[in-house]
Amino acid sequence: MFPLLYHTHHCLHSQDIPFWLSLADHCNGPILELGCGTGRVLLPLARAGRQVFGIDNDPAMLSFLSHSIPGELSQQVSLVQADFTRFCLKKQFELIIMPCNTYSTLTEPDRRATIECLRNQLSPAGIFAVSMPNPYLLRHLPAHAEPEVEESFCLPTNGQPVQVSSAWNRTQDVFTLNWYYDLLFPDGSVERISACIQHQLTPVKELLEEMREIGLHPDTLYGNFDPSEYTQTADHLIILASPVNNLP
Repeated sequence: MFPLLYHTHHCLHSQDIPFWLSLADHCNGPILELGCGTGRVLLPLARAGRQVFGIDNDPAMLSFLSHSIPGELSQQVSLVQADFTRFCLKKQFELIIMPCNTYSTLTEPDRRATIECLRNQLSPAGIFAVSMPNPYLLRHLPAHAEPEVEESFCLPTNGQPVQVSSAWNRTQDVFTLNWYYDLLFPDGSVERISACIQHQLTPVKELLEEMREIGLHPDTLYGNFDPSEYTQTADHLIILASPVNNLP
């Protein structure tokens, strides 16, 4: 049930899709998505005619995505269940992406291990593109927020109405976001399914320095998917990085 809830909810927010499609337009060959989940970004890339490899460590998400791929796209999509920190594909990519705020859920050791892995998969002229919530902005939110209804939708499978709420707790280093999906039934009863996501509030300077130390050069920072320049008040932090090719 959760992959369906997650996919239906997050497909309501597609403002970033043109950004990823635009990046793909400037690259040749297949694309690698880290954290492909249920395919919110992967499937539009495939529909645009691109060969896409998707890696995720959640078998339920990958199963949902696998069953969602139309027959005419089946030859364009390859799915791999793997840990970001230990994956190895016998292929190099001109574009590796990590959308959907996944990067900021990784701890420092996992970020470093992930960059080590993807650097080996990135072609000399390649780009690694990652998006996440702006850590500076999250650091300056109140320390706590009670659940608040944000939106609602109906499941495409049976028309079941679902109400979405969120709440958070923030420390100096971690922003913990709780999602609540309330399934509303005609008799007035409610079934709640919850999900918890923790974002590391690593300062931007440290994130960029990590990349440099492991052989990626952060060429461009955006603060939104327009794309506009990154500022401390931007909603997002989007990094485009290229390999430093004189490293081993």
